[in-house]
Amino acid sequence: MAREPVNLSEELSKAGFNEGQIANLTSNLKFANYYKYKGAIFFIEKIKSISSTYGATDVVIRKAIASYPPFVGLDHSRVIRDATEIYGNELAVKKAILSHPKFSGLDHSRVIRNAVAIYGNEPAVKKAILSKPPFAGSNHIKALRKLVRIGKIVGIQKKEVIALVLKNPVLIGASTRRYVASLDVARELEKQGYERNENMLKRALSSFIASPYVPNTNRIRISRAKKAGIPITEPPLMKRLRAGLEVDKRKQKVE
Repeated sequence: MAREPVNLSEELSKAGFNEGQIANLTSNLKFANYYKYKGAIFFIEKIKSISSTYGATDVVIRKAIASYPPFVGLDHSRVIRDATEIYGNELAVKKAILSHPKFSGLDHSRVIRNAVAIYGNEPAVKKAILSKPPFAGSNHIKALRKLVRIGKIVGIQKKEVIALVLKNPVLIGASTRRYVASLDVARELEKQGYERNENMLKRALSSFIASPYVPNTNRIRISRAKKAGIPITEPPLMKRLRAGLEVDKRKQKVE
């Protein structure tokens, strides 16, 4: 006699998933079809087992499953072991997986091989990946081409672009719009008397985590805000970059 499918939403709710997580999981057709006969007890036991493997709370594991549904069906002991053989740091591997669950589904031997072919520095590549796990799944060829083109515009050579990317892997996932806004900030500081040289541009890219957009606007860069007559509040990147440039000035005076 054929089994009747369960009400997956109800079973996931009993297993502790919230409404948003349930919506994400049940809208994933592959997940919904594969687990249509599984009840709450199955998910509770899975979550408990995965939590034990990572030393994490059930809340963290449910969040990981909801963001990356294949996570629930993986052999996590093997996932961690295989990744640790590549990266050499089990704690960092676990942290990377929990912060970016898709990390658990990657072929890391291939990831490292492909990235090293582009960046040429295996230890630095591994360090960059563990510090910013989404870096592992990036389209490095396309992103680096874009960065190299921008580098040429501002006078930064390819090898320096690569060094900046490995130091700040978040650069690889940014949009052209953000790069342009960052250069806008550099131009504005030049108007304020700071020399727009290679050091400024390197600092602009190195400080990339700070927003280059005018606060309380819909990601408008500073030059456009001025043209539109929008009251200017300095972008966070401008404040951070200016502070860095002032440090450089003081060092030069001491030398």
